[in-house]
Amino acid sequence: MKKIHFILFISLFLTSCIKVAHEDQIHDKDLTEAVKNRKVKRLKDSEIMSLAHEKAQLVLSFLPKTDSSFCNQTWTNLPDSASLKAVDKLVFWCQKQKEMQKVEGEIFEAYQYSTKNGDKLKDNIQKTSRDTFLYTKVIQDSTGFVGMWSIWLKQKELILEIM
Repeated sequence: MKKIHFILFISLFLTSCIKVAHEDQIHDKDLTEAVKNRKVKRLKDSEIMSLAHEKAQLVLSFLPKTDSSFCNQTWTNLPDSASLKAVDKLVFWCQKQKEMQKVEGEIFEAYQYSTKNGDKLKDNIQKTSRDTFLYTKVIQDSTGFVGMWSIWLKQKELILEIM
């Protein structure tokens, strides 16, 4: 009787092992096929820059009408969305501040100068380092220069979105 139980136990054990091994083989085949089908995709800076520009404009669409109550504050009330993962930091600047990055301060001064001279102002996007982009947009009203939005975007998240 013990031999029958033992043989039954061994046979059940072996059949379960064979089934698990078979499932692993299927997974290994899928993984091998996926690796073979993977191709290196070369991205141009212009493609990444274009996506960064689109993302920044999307972020601006979520923001309320800007007034002086936003001055020099980091904005954190963005919707929790996968399409906004690239946004690293969002600040509305009304006055030049010590907390500004150097490039932000330079753009801020350029916007102020251009507003005083009556120049037409456009939004701006720049690659500030190897892994970040800075999008800036000037805000004006009937009295003139109100401030500037700074939107910092992470390059890695932009690239992952393109892939």
